[in-house]
Amino acid sequence: MWGRYHPDMLFFESLSTALSRLGPLDSIYTPDGVVRYHWLVYAWSGQVTSAADAAPFVVLTRVLPFVAVVGCALIAIAWARRMSYVVWVPALAVVLLVMGGYVGATYGAIFNFDSPSQSLTTLWLVALAFAVILLMRGDAVRAAPACAAIGLLSFGLAGGKISSGAIAVGGVGWVALVGLVRREPWARRALAAAIVTVIAFGLGYVLVVAGSADPGGLRLGSLLNRASSVQGLNPLAGGVGIVLGTLVLVLAISVRWAGVGWFLSDRRTRWEPSTILATGLGLGAIATVLLVSGGMNDTWFALAASAPLAVMSAAGAGEAILFLDPARWRPLLWAAAAAALLAIAVFALWTTGASGGTAWVGTARWAGPLVGVVGAVVAGWLLTRAFGPPEALLRGWFAGTVIVLVLLSAPARALGVGTDQVGVQPGLGAETFTPFEAFTEARDTVAIREWSDQHQAAARWLRDRTTGSELIATNVTFSPLVPALTGMQTLASAILYQAPYGRPDAVAPLLEREAQSWAFIDDPSAATAAPMCAAGVTWLWVDPTRTAVRDWQPYATVELANEAVVILSLDPASCAPG
Repeated sequence: MWGRYHPDMLFFESLSTALSRLGPLDSIYTPDGVVRYHWLVYAWSGQVTSAADAAPFVVLTRVLPFVAVVGCALIAIAWARRMSYVVWVPALAVVLLVMGGYVGATYGAIFNFDSPSQSLTTLWLVALAFAVILLMRGDAVRAAPACAAIGLLSFGLAGGKISSGAIAVGGVGWVALVGLVRREPWARRALAAAIVTVIAFGLGYVLVVAGSADPGGLRLGSLLNRASSVQGLNPLAGGVGIVLGTLVLVLAISVRWAGVGWFLSDRRTRWEPSTILATGLGLGAIATVLLVSGGMNDTWFALAASAPLAVMSAAGAGEAILFLDPARWRPLLWAAAAAALLAIAVFALWTTGASGGTAWVGTARWAGPLVGVVGAVVAGWLLTRAFGPPEALLRGWFAGTVIVLVLLSAPARALGVGTDQVGVQPGLGAETFTPFEAFTEARDTVAIREWSDQHQAAARWLRDRTTGSELIATNVTFSPLVPALTGMQTLASAILYQAPYGRPDAVAPLLEREAQSWAFIDDPSAATAAPMCAAGVTWLWVDPTRTAVRDWQPYATVELANEAVVILSLDPASCAPG
């Protein structure tokens, strides 16, 4: 329900509407503004919404996730089937994509409603990775069409989710580098794919993302605002604890990729393009977690890499089962039972002793990934003793461990669900977090986190009486609530997003328009109405809890009023000269 959406969903919905109606060169939040953001996913959502004449949020929260999950699952099934003939490997690949997560850490859900861009670019990234693998097999596809598809997908990733695009560049570049160094027969194709990927990514970045006032919230080499601190994975306070917590987080993330280890351990598959691609994706993901800090934003890169790695990890688990027992089912069932018991232990460690999500006071979260990995090693030894070939105990031990680790990550999306144990309380010390600072000082400072039936009713009333091309002013200027619900361009709104994602020289005019909107709503007069008239405002959306005024005559007429919203129409006579 709309009262439970992430507050960013208002931004995503209004951005979708803006791109379908106004294009990328005119912002829905303020006239003649631009939004430099990875908005290609929202352009897709807006076009589908417009074509289907759908109500707000329907495509963004219903259609887009469905398309992303089904499309990604179909590609994963086709890809997994090429990598393994074990019958359940494609199904496991889909489970790892949809239900998999980090073992002992959260924010590992690949498909989530809070980030439509993450969901749809996951589909694009898996498609790009599969296309690269097919291109490396010279008999699979023709080079020119495959490179064109790779370029299109890379451009989309740069314009759709910059972290997903960066991971694609790193992975494909690694394949080309290794292929050239080893002089593999597919090296020239890999080099062509890398060149196309880099050029298309750069083009997408320049055309869609570059030029915003805020370059982003990531810091290189800083221990502040680390993802491990946010999740309470640091075993100690201070810098040493943050470093150790980051290593624990890396372990929690990489468990879900364990199946790739089987291909790396086999000399026959170690230098195959798919294994090299998986290695490049994994190295790029781990490097960002180790080197970059930004709350949880530094884990977006690892989350992106986890999608194609899920397919390859499932295939690796299937091949490991074949090594233990060609009959396949008995060791699989015992491994699943061991993974289920370990998952219960990891889940318990996440919540036991934790109070309100504090980072290291009375919590044993950091032990969860360690317990999972150590338990998998023990279970792997028991599996090889029961089912593995006696002449290859060490190899069988590794196979059993890989299988348990992969299955352990399969239900990990459920970690922390319903516990309200994500995030930290304030006051943990300057060595851990920096206080939040607003990008700019606006009149309105309230970020809308939910809205009501009254808001929806007022917006529906406006949509039924307008074409969507009229300009509306409001005193809800920090949040994108008004353009999201009405689909109308505002004189000034969404300052929370427009200021950092717009051009640097557009911040001052945006704040001036905010002041003009509030001035008329709080003190209607000929002087305060003049800027409304000059800008072409025809409607006003007023939050009555933010102003004491209830009568705007003779300058504006109340057309609708309920507990949450007052809708005004600006009187044309107030805009007459003199």
